[in-house]
Formats: sequence, C-alpha cells, structure tokens
Amino acid sequence: MESYHDRNCNLYYMLPLRCIIFLLVFMIAAVVFDKQMQEISNWWSIIAGIVNIGTIWILVSLAKKQGMDYWQLIHYQKGETTWKQIVGMVVIILLVGMAGMYLAGYVCYGVIPYAAPMIIAPIPLWLAIINIIVLPISTAFAEDGLYLGCGVNQINIRPLLFRRYFLRCSTVLFLPCLI
Repeated sequence: MESYHDRNCNLYYMLPLRCIIFLLVFMIAAVVFDKQMQEISNWWSIIAGIVNIGTIWILVSLAKKQGMDYWQLIHYQKGETTWKQIVGMVVIILLVGMAGMYLAGYVCYGVIPYAAPMIIAPIPLWLAIINIIVLPISTAFAEDGLYLGCGVNQINIRPLLFRRYFLRCSTVLFLPCLI
C-alpha cells in the first residue's frame, strides 16, 4: 500500500471542517424553524450523524482527488490489530474511561453526572433507533478521517509505530458506543 506521505497531500486545513459545519447547520436550523438554539438542542445527535456522513463524503471525495481511498488517507493496514486486542481495548475503555468520567464528575461536583434534559429530550423513536447505529459509526469514521488523515498523518513521524498505535486506540475508542 502506498504511503500517505508519498502523495504529498496537504489536507490539514480540513481539521476544523466538522465543527464549522455543525455550527452552521445549527444556526441555519434555528433561523429556518424560528427557534432559539437551546430549543433545538435535543436534535444534536441527529444533526451530528448527518454532519458526520457529510464529512465522510467530503473526505472520500478529497482522497479520490489525491488518487487514494479513505483507508489510505487514515493509513489503515488490515490485519495489524487482532480481535483479542480490540476486545481488550473496549473492556479497558469501558471500565477506565467511563468509570473515570463518573468519578471525576463526583469528585468535582459531589454528584454522579447525568445527561442534561435539553440534550436528551425526546426525538421521534424511529430517528432514535437509526441514530443508535449511525452516530457512533459515523463519528468514528469522520474523526479518524479528519484527525488521522488530515492531522496526525500530515506529520512525518518516524518510527511508524506511533501512528499504528494511535490508529488502533482512536478507532477502538468509539466501539463502546455500539453496545
């Protein structure tokens, strides 16, 4: 597989893309529906899924223009990570990451954190069901494409071990969202 650096791509300007699109969509939606942004905040997960899919499409299009595919963009090499390593990372992330988040909330605020009602306010059930699958998967691919493809892989770091380790960890971080 041809190296990302062999293409001489400069996609670092794409790093803030998803954040900018997300903000623009929210501002436009607020104007179109004549609502305050707080009033449409319960739609954030649906909007995030749509923005992620758009981001992935943009990244794939840009990669094709550079003569490569998405997998070359993020420097993915099939077979480097075993299922045992993936399952191990998921368990560690669930135990350490989630427990650490709740512990930090308890230490800082004296209570175990909860989701704000404005963020988890009701959305149509059929959208929620679709979004349970779409959001974590699209987030993983959009963020890997942006942060690995347009960020980390822009840095010519040797040894290559750092990139491989980062790719494994960053990809595995969103697997618990599928549970």
